[in-house]
Amino acid sequence: IFLKSQYKAENDVDFKSFSDILIYPNPANSEIIINFDSKFNNAVLTLYNIEGNPIFSKKTTTLQAIIDVSHIVDGIYFIKIHKGTNLVIKQIIIKH
Repeated sequence: IFLKSQYKAENDVDFKSFSDILIYPNPANSEIIINFDSKFNNAVLTLYNIEGNPIFSKKTTTLQAIIDVSHIVDGIYFIKIHKGTNLVIKQIIIKH
């Protein structure tokens, strides 16, 4: 699934230049792969459960992040990618 979003941050920066993100598979059963362009280098990627609790977090250092979800309970989750004052939040389903 190719997801494209357009957000404006509080600092009035047009977020569409940061919004090309490829997240797959969705639903996921063993891992989630996230591809993004170089604008997301050194961003923080966090996976949250439906209750808003963080499950996983890492700083991106490459153009691809892989999250092992084989041990995570089935359900709806949110992936937040945050760089500076800008952020993108995407929904992902985990189903084993």
